[in-house]
Amino acid sequence: MVEILGEYYYLNIDKITESCELTVDVDTDEEGTATGSVDQTINVFKYDTIKMCLDTILTEPAQDDNGLGLLNSELSIPFKIAFNTLIKYQILTKEDE
Repeated sequence: MVEILGEYYYLNIDKITESCELTVDVDTDEEGTATGSVDQTINVFKYDTIKMCLDTILTEPAQDDNGLGLLNSELSIPFKIAFNTLIKYQILTKEDE
């Protein structure tokens, strides 16, 4: 794992799946049978946004600096926004151990 600000982080794959799931209300007829079909099971906008955030934090060209971590002024604004977004939605999770 990579240490950032003295903490270890990992990607929560289950949270990515949960965040991108599309919630659809299926209409049923009188017999309880579904009357329509759903071709799409994920929210494409959320999926692409998470994908771009992950790409941003995984390809940041800044030098490794464990001492300053996110306070390093060389980190780009897109990296900081992507990192904070992934933390907020619990996709990038702090290791508890």
